[in-house]
Amino acid sequence: MQFDTFVVARLLEGPNPPVLTEDGESELQDAHLAHIADLWASGNLIAAGPASGPEGLHGVSIFVCSLDRARELGDRDPAVVAGKYVHEYAVWRAPRSMIVPGSGIPPRSIAEVIGRAD
Repeated sequence: MQFDTFVVARLLEGPNPPVLTEDGESELQDAHLAHIADLWASGNLIAAGPASGPEGLHGVSIFVCSLDRARELGDRDPAVVAGKYVHEYAVWRAPRSMIVPGSGIPPRSIAEVIGRAD
């Protein structure tokens, strides 16, 4: 059986998240979503989305690159740079036959998520 190697990044609440206005929060979320879409378009990311759970978990991303490259790319996320989130990374191996690529395109903004993109 062939295995592929990925990097899984858990997106966790930052230790000192910034206090933002509603507009600031929306702008930061749109920048966060655009960053994810750019990573996907570059071929370095195969999946990302919101998640919930213990320890302030907010999302999970699966990278198709080295651990060092995933850290470099993931930590450029504007929401990570702003301190709202931090990443926790782990290398993950999965049988190649279990990973099925889709044809969807990730949203670049909150408006796209809720179906109000112009």
